[in-house]
Amino acid sequence: CSSFVEGKSDKVSWGMEEDSYWTRYLEFRNGEKNSFYLQWVSDDVVQAYHTDGSRAYLQSGSPTL
Repeated sequence: CSSFVEGKSDKVSWGMEEDSYWTRYLEFRNGEKNSFYLQWVSDDVVQAYHTDGSRAYLQSGSPTL
């Protein structure tokens, strides 16, 4: 798969299932479906976890994170 750092783009589909959401990119992660759930860390930061409990990423509305 090409790197998004190189300015590449990809087609994505997403949806909700029970208490989690999923994404599927055409090329990124070999087109596999990835499911996540979110847990608030602070007022503007959430930790995303894969449904197996492993950490996925932090997301924030703050430009300094």
